[in-house]
Amino acid sequence: MKDVKHCCGCGACVQACPVGCITFERDAEGFEYPRVKLEECTDCGRCERVCPMLHPNEPAAPLSAQGVIHSDTSVRLGSSSGGVFHALATAVLREGGVVVGAMFDEHHTLCQQAIDSSEDLPRLRGSKYIQSSNHEAFQQVREALKQERRVLFVGTPCQVAGLRRYLGQDNPLLLTADFFCHGVPSPLVWQRFLDEVLASHHLRHEDIAHISFRHKSGGWREYRMMLTLKDGREIGIPRRKNAYQRAFDENLSLRPSCYECPVRGGRNQSDLTLADFWDIAHVRPSVDDNKGVSLVLCHTTKGIEALQLLCLQRFDTDLEAALRHNPAYHATRTTPHPQRAHFFEQLTTAENVTLLIEQELHLPLLQRLRKEINLRKYLLKQHLMRLMTWK
Repeated sequence: MKDVKHCCGCGACVQACPVGCITFERDAEGFEYPRVKLEECTDCGRCERVCPMLHPNEPAAPLSAQGVIHSDTSVRLGSSSGGVFHALATAVLREGGVVVGAMFDEHHTLCQQAIDSSEDLPRLRGSKYIQSSNHEAFQQVREALKQERRVLFVGTPCQVAGLRRYLGQDNPLLLTADFFCHGVPSPLVWQRFLDEVLASHHLRHEDIAHISFRHKSGGWREYRMMLTLKDGREIGIPRRKNAYQRAFDENLSLRPSCYECPVRGGRNQSDLTLADFWDIAHVRPSVDDNKGVSLVLCHTTKGIEALQLLCLQRFDTDLEAALRHNPAYHATRTTPHPQRAHFFEQLTTAENVTLLIEQELHLPLLQRLRKEINLRKYLLKQHLMRLMTWK
C-alpha cells in the first residue's frame, strides 16, 4: 500500500492471506491498515486479488427501487429507518442461518460479528457512524456457507465488495446488503467523544446498556443519539448539538479512502442497498408518519426474491425520486472538510475532542460559502454524468 487513501480497511487481505503474515495496525488517526511481515510473505498475490479498491465494478442502475415499511410499529421505532434489516435478519435466523453485521463490544468498539440467535439481533440493529473493525467476519461467513447455512451479511459497500472477492464466487445461500455511505469516521474520534460524554455524567462504559445513533424520540427526521443506561436512565444528545455527528456530517473525521471511493457511484456489489427514504413526503405522503420509511435498491434477482418473501408493506418507486435526497449513493467523491488535516494533527494532544471539533467546524463565512458552492457544482456534475451513463 503506497498511500493510505488506497486502503478502505475492509479486512479482505488480512483474512485471505494463506500464511497469516498480514495484520491490522491503527495509525495516529485511529484507522486500521494492513501491515505485512515481509519475511513471512510468499508473494502469492492473493491479498491484491481480493482487494476491492483495485477491482471496482462498472456502474449500473439497480433493477428496482422500493419503499418498505415494517408492519410492527415497535420494530420501526427501534430501527433507523423502516425496519427492513430487522425483517431480513429475522427471516434468516428463523431458518437456522447466520447474520453478520456491526455490533459494539464491551468497550464500545465497533466490530463486524456473526450471530445465530434472535436474542443478539438488537446489537446489530441501527445505524452506527463509525468504521467497524473486521478481523474475522469474512472467515465466519465462509464457514457458515460450508455448513450450508443461510447467511445475511450487512456492511459498508467496500466491506461487501471485499467479501465478494474474498469468497471468489457467489453462493445461493448468501445474501448481501450495504447502505448509502458517504464515508466512515475514525474509531479514535468516537472513543474520545464517548469517554467525554461518560465522564461528564460520572459514568463508565459498563454502565451503558445500549447506544442508539438514530433514536426517534424526536421523530425520524429529528433523530438524536441516545445512551440507555442499565439503571434505565437515558442520556439524549440532539443531532444539532452532537459534535461527533457534526464532524461526520461535515466530512471532518472520515477515513482518507472515503473521499474518493471506487465502490460507490452505482458500483455496488451487494444484492440490496438499504437507506432512508427521505423524500417520502413528496413521493407518497400518505405513508409519511415521521416514524421511518426504508428505501431498498435491488441489484440482483436474489435481492428482489428475498424482499418479496417478507411480510412488509412495499411499493415501487421511481429511482430518480427515491435518490433525490440521497446524493451519497451516486457520489464517488466526498469533499474533505478544509480543516481535516489540522483536526487530526491536533487530535492526539487535544484535551477535549468535543471542543476541538467545534473549533475546527467554526469556519469563516467566506470559506463556508465557497464550500457550499463547490459542493453544489460537484453534485450537478455527478447528476449530469449519471444521466449520460444510464442512457
